[in-house]
Amino acid sequence: GSSYATEGRLSSDKIISTLQKAGIEYQEEADYFICAGYVSTPTIYKGLVKAGVDPQRIHLEFFGPFQTIELDGQ
Repeated sequence: GSSYATEGRLSSDKIISTLQKAGIEYQEEADYFICAGYVSTPTIYKGLVKAGVDPQRIHLEFFGPFQTIELDGQ
């Protein structure tokens, strides 16, 4: 079988690369459920949006202390 494992910190580039390796059209076939800290989550979100993913396909959940974050007007 194929391996889709990566090392290091999760990023939008790693997510997109993994989906492409699996033959999945990342802009139209996938929904994204991101659960991470208040630093990583906005970075991943913004990277996916910049890559052409519809923001409505990106679902966010945060762990850690309550924080208000800015997602570029989202």
